[in-house]
Amino acid sequence: MKRVVLKSRKILKHWPAYLGIIVFVYYVSKLDGLSSLGIWGWAFIAVFVLVFVVFDIFLDSLFDSFLSLVGLGSGKGPLDCTAEIVDEMYIVNIENKGKSHHKIAVIEGLDLSGGKIYPTPYLSADEFRGSNDKEALMKEILKIKINSHQSVQVILDNVELRNVDYQSFYVIDMSGRKWNVVNNI
Repeated sequence: MKRVVLKSRKILKHWPAYLGIIVFVYYVSKLDGLSSLGIWGWAFIAVFVLVFVVFDIFLDSLFDSFLSLVGLGSGKGPLDCTAEIVDEMYIVNIENKGKSHHKIAVIEGLDLSGGKIYPTPYLSADEFRGSNDKEALMKEILKIKINSHQSVQVILDNVELRNVDYQSFYVIDMSGRKWNVVNNI
């Protein structure tokens, strides 16, 4: 089931190109002489579009795998993300249970109204107590590379989170996949 979801996500990622193909085929079919393509003409166009979509998904998967092997992409997971509150720190433990390394892009939250929030991530308790430069801290999380069967802790400010009334959190990797953070509170 998970594999189907990932492939449908890849189809949805390129929807403007597919819409362009459909519009092109529609306008070509309206030209003089081509309005009567017949069943075999339309079957040929349908097979062409289907082969194009499958080929595009295959190339996208191949390209993602190559980038992951070279170290530029992100693995396919799974990531196990849990959270706990210690004092004023909201600690997110991210464990890579996959075969290849994973790169983290951002931690995204949803508030009660469904709006997206991006809390300030701290990589250590010292940073949490000392640094206030949110932009620099957001760039630091991009450098996180979690190897296979290893884990990393990211600290969020619990006071900051209480001010926005968060509903849930996701860890988003460099491939755009979202991993739900489970609260152990």
